[in-house]
This record gives sequence, structure tokens and C-alpha cells, in this order.
Amino acid sequence: MPASGGKAAWGTLLKMGDGGGSEVFTTIAEVGDLQGLDFSTDHDELTTHSSPMGHKEYVATNIDSGSITFPINFITSDATHSYISGLTYLWYNRVRRNFRLVFVDGTTWTCPCTVEKMTVKAPVKGRFSADLSLKVVGLPTLA
Repeated sequence: MPASGGKAAWGTLLKMGDGGGSEVFTTIAEVGDLQGLDFSTDHDELTTHSSPMGHKEYVATNIDSGSITFPINFITSDATHSYISGLTYLWYNRVRRNFRLVFVDGTTWTCPCTVEKMTVKAPVKGRFSADLSLKVVGLPTLA
């Protein structure tokens, strides 16, 4: 057994909320490598003539949680991908929903998102797939 506490990421789930009062989350089918949230903080410069040695000073202001990006094996008939209730529907109708990352150690991060981008791929040699980007549009809950 390795001395490190690191774990394999395989088994991480991305779930989509149904928007209901007692929200139910469904695992999105056929998700590949997940990336995000890309946390960043804006800073406002406070430098004055009184700043020590002319060193720039800043205050942290707004937080941006960025986006969650991932590929899927695009299955148009799957409820989580479809134009009836899935990712395609959410993109087309600009619907805000909660999404939940469930990591292999049981940690969950829930974020309000909209589908920012959906790139469908149908190559002559290759699989039917799509690359998606979910823009985090509010405060995530990290638990």
C-alpha cells in the first residue's frame, strides 16, 4: 500500500438535479474525464503612496467558480442527454439546474449551473460524442 493518501478518481459521478422541491439527482450517463470547478478570485488594487516600499496591495473581491467540463458518449435517447429533459434540453432552453459532483471519497459539491457549451461530434471514424461545459452561476455548496 502506498504511503500517500491519494486515491484513483475513477468512480466520480456527475449528477443532475430535477429542479424539484425535494430535489432528486440522477447520474449523467457515460461521462468521461471531469475538469473543474476552476476557482478564481478577483482582486482590486489598494496601492497608495503609503504602501510599504511601493509594493502593490490588493483586496480580494468576487469569487468565480468557473465551469465544469466533460465529454460524454452522446446517447440521444438517454434521459440525461435528451432534448426532452436532459442536457440538450437544459442548453436549448437556458435552464438553471443544480449539478452535483460526488467524489470517490464521498465528498459532494453541489453547484447551480447552466449548460454553457455543447459540442456534438460525429466523426466518420469514431464514436458519437459531445463535449460539454457547465457554467457555475451561483454559490457552490462544498460538503
